[in-house]
Amino acid sequence: MLLVSIAPSVTALAQSKYQPIELSERDVREVIEFFKTDSPAARVETFRRRMPAEVRDKTLRDSIHRGLPPEFISRTIHNDKVTRALKMFLDPVLSLFGRSQVYDLIVIDSDTPIMMSDSGVVLVVSTGMIRAAASDDELLGYAAHEVAHEFFASYSIYSNHILRLVADKGREPILNRHMAEILAIIELQCDAFASLTLAYLGYDSREFANGLDRVRSRYLNAPFGNHPSEGIRRLVIEGVMTAPVVNRKPRVSESLRLLNALVLQAVGEREVP
Repeated sequence: MLLVSIAPSVTALAQSKYQPIELSERDVREVIEFFKTDSPAARVETFRRRMPAEVRDKTLRDSIHRGLPPEFISRTIHNDKVTRALKMFLDPVLSLFGRSQVYDLIVIDSDTPIMMSDSGVVLVVSTGMIRAAASDDELLGYAAHEVAHEFFASYSIYSNHILRLVADKGREPILNRHMAEILAIIELQCDAFASLTLAYLGYDSREFANGLDRVRSRYLNAPFGNHPSEGIRRLVIEGVMTAPVVNRKPRVSESLRLLNALVLQAVGEREVP
């Protein structure tokens, strides 16, 4: 999801109408060609070097937590075992980019699949997202996509700012459309980042694309920010690797099984009067 300062509510995610952003064939081709490589290690090393500075300022971090929607706060699962298990599971991606001790992980009880980051401070994951993931590859792909939003944060922040200016001032349809397209292109860049990260770590990025398709088929009306269609996202996820992954079996680790078991237990405990 888009890295923003104010997250959408769970209810809005579940009820609003989804309209994918239309992008041209040229837009998609240029994203693929820019990130395409036969050496994910070299590309990932560039990502690592260019990650923004960690957000350590306590005042800022506290403000991000206070800015989370009340619905998220009320649905938060306060269970150290679940949080530790999630942190352990996500560690391959988070530690790769130096974020394992930076993000505050928040697990919310919602059937709607949600994973969203906010300003390099929090990473919100719903129980529905965890339980819907068919493999490590898929769930780690979502996490890598969120790290990418921090990587591309300046693009997103300025683009959203201009989009708000257009909404508050002239409401010019052409500007509104083009800014939405820019945000959709940033989403594709985040998908490219995630795909190359998965390849570097030895996971199958196609499972990430499969997960996007599966979630969309189950939640047809849930908006996912300024995203293009899942078909376009798959083109980028699969297209940035010059040598596609062949016969790589998706992983379902004990860490994922443990995380699911702990989530199921925690949700059951919340439902007890």
